[in-house]
Amino acid sequence: RLRHFSFSLKFESANRGFSIFPNWASLYFLRHLLRNQPILFFSTKIYAALFIVGGSHLFYTDEYDVRLLFICILLAASGQFPMGKEFSNFTSVNLLFEKNLPRSLVKVFTSQAITSLWLVIIDLCLIGYHWADKVSEFSILGAGLFFWLTMLFWMTFSHSKLIWNEKYIKGIYYLGIFLFVLIMFKVPLILFDLAILGCSWWIFKRNYFTFEAQPS
Repeated sequence: RLRHFSFSLKFESANRGFSIFPNWASLYFLRHLLRNQPILFFSTKIYAALFIVGGSHLFYTDEYDVRLLFICILLAASGQFPMGKEFSNFTSVNLLFEKNLPRSLVKVFTSQAITSLWLVIIDLCLIGYHWADKVSEFSILGAGLFFWLTMLFWMTFSHSKLIWNEKYIKGIYYLGIFLFVLIMFKVPLILFDLAILGCSWWIFKRNYFTFEAQPS
């Protein structure tokens, strides 16, 4: 036994004890990002924080209203696309076996929604902390849901072949401009939240069983 002692097994067992994350399926992707793509994760968090925190400091410098929060959330959420793309790479390498499990699409979609919530929990805390005394609770709720569901949309959209079509990429760009215009007319974000959730479910249902690893 001493002659064939496996030192690697000993070290792996020791390292496992230092994990700060519970062994939940919804946390697998977050652990992957922190272990293998920390620059991607923290750069997107910093990008979003610049708009969320910066916008809150601009709120009292002029006659701004809740539209400033919505615009900041729209710009911050648009920068989460790279993490959605990384999720498709992670899924194609590590989670394709899930298609063979007896799980309904609703459960898989719910699991991805929880995963997206873990990814944006820091941003949601920043929204609540920096905007709580400036806008109504309803507006904060709508902004938080928009940011969360946009992350879910990027995760599901990255599973679609549309991501490789330049025409649809331009469509997303023009959609962002359209949302910006609607925000300026004070359309509540909660309506956008319902539309994004519906689009995410439609894309997920249509592409889940046909998704394959895309060329890098």
